[in-house]
Amino acid sequence: MTFHDPQRQDEASRIRAQLEAIEIERLRLVARLREIEREQKPSPPPSLAAAHLPPTRLPSSEDYFAGRADVFPARWENPKSGRSGYAPACANEWVRGVCGKPQVRCGECPNQSFIPVTDEVIEAHLPGEDRVRQQWPR
Repeated sequence: MTFHDPQRQDEASRIRAQLEAIEIERLRLVARLREIEREQKPSPPPSLAAAHLPPTRLPSSEDYFAGRADVFPARWENPKSGRSGYAPACANEWVRGVCGKPQVRCGECPNQSFIPVTDEVIEAHLPGEDRVRQQWPR
């Protein structure tokens, strides 16, 4: 989409950045909710049949990913310069008064709120639904 009015283009970029921040916060909250729900689930009583069988485990999609579980990379692109790369997915990204981008790199930011790897993150990644974010919301 091409904008001829720079003010409209700036507003659209700010809205995109806000929507991205809301989506990241939603993912963080869903991960925390699942963590709480897992902690509250009572363990089922052991059955006699299960006591005689060796434990089996079905592979999950997480078995195919290695690395840190507390953070994952998110791709960014700068269409003006043609540069692209990866940065840690952060719930505070582009939040006014909190995120120091572009002056402060994510790894050096004192307000880091990295998003952990969750089932939702992996499920979105597998079919290729990862969103490419704009690095500079202008």
